[in-house]
Amino acid sequence: MLFSKFWRQRPVNDSICEYEDDAANAKSIDYVKLEERRVLNASFAFDLMAAELTLDNFTNDAFTADQVDVSESGNNYVFTLSDGFFLGTDSMDVSGNGTNVLIADRNAVDLVNIFGNTTDSFDINFGQLSFDGDFNIATLSGGAAFGSITQDVGTGLSISSQFSVDGVGVIDLQNVGNDFDVLSIENVTVADFQDSTSVTVDGAIVDSDLSILADGISITDTVDAQNVFFQSTDGMSQTLDGDLSASQLILTGDGTFDLGTIGNDVQQLAVDVDGDLILDNDSSLEISELSFGAVANVQGVSLTGDFELTTSGGDVFQSSNIIVAGQTSIDVGTGDVELADGDVNGDGGSDNNLFEVSVFADSATIVDRNGLILLNATVVDQLAVIAGDSDSDLSDSSGGRIVLDGNITTTDASGAILFQASNGLTQS
Repeated sequence: MLFSKFWRQRPVNDSICEYEDDAANAKSIDYVKLEERRVLNASFAFDLMAAELTLDNFTNDAFTADQVDVSESGNNYVFTLSDGFFLGTDSMDVSGNGTNVLIADRNAVDLVNIFGNTTDSFDINFGQLSFDGDFNIATLSGGAAFGSITQDVGTGLSISSQFSVDGVGVIDLQNVGNDFDVLSIENVTVADFQDSTSVTVDGAIVDSDLSILADGISITDTVDAQNVFFQSTDGMSQTLDGDLSASQLILTGDGTFDLGTIGNDVQQLAVDVDGDLILDNDSSLEISELSFGAVANVQGVSLTGDFELTTSGGDVFQSSNIIVAGQTSIDVGTGDVELADGDVNGDGGSDNNLFEVSVFADSATIVDRNGLILLNATVVDQLAVIAGDSDSDLSDSSGGRIVLDGNITTTDASGAILFQASNGLTQS
């Protein structure tokens, strides 16, 4: 046996002690499992003839959401994965294979699809982007593949054609610089949009809250949400296919809000509009004080123009007041009109303030804090019109006075009419 000159035999007891010390130290080692790396990978494909870019086959290895950022840089659209990489075939117009950044020539792409086909949730965030064409975000595998759609503070998102979303938890696109041409959304929990110009809503199916702020709103396909807030500086309209269903509807802004299409189903209504409102409603309607988060709180109905309300036999009643400077026309068919409440200042009296009124119902009660002009009234059973004791004047109708300026009729043989006025009744 060969030995180094530096070798010396250690005592047996020393070796045993050192071995015991090593064993004791080994027992004290803690083994920690490393956190699984969060990676979001995706495929891309570009169809040159269709000018169509598709991002799909997303795989998310994490239990928490990763993100796709969409923005622009110079003459390019830029898609960035928070982690992971793109897999696809690079070309002169689109490139990014093997990296987390996909760059597409703006002039070559006029349709973008982001298709989620995984049950793992991931987010989409927009930076500054002006996109020329259609932009689609959709879940293909059932369930929500997307957690949220958001945008950076101070940026603007402009989509020149249609922006379609299907299968998202939350959409929060409320920057003042946004400009959408057409919105189409479904299978969404909450959706909030702001548009610097007018916008067309070609359908919006939302589980909970929907808000749109714009310079004009047109509904061309079904809008259905629990709580709806529309604010427009240039009114709104709807086509025959653009019916609106909401448990609570808040309208604010300027212009004519024409929701006169058959098929609307609104349960509670609050309005603050410098202009007119036309509403055709299938069901009973309550005039209420409503809030939409911290964005809006509207008390009853306040209009500087006319109010035209029609229901298909549903009743109209109130828990907040109605103030209409123009004409109010309420036609509920076989339903009842009960506008005797609306006390918002707590004095025990009605705070309704109407000018000219027409009513068509089975029975109707209208109480006004001032006077009013009754243009036409046709009821089956009972009609009661009560004018208060305010000293203020409202155009041709002086405070507390009822002016009859049309036909007043009860069609039932036992029908009854009650006029009660603190400042008399006249007939023109």
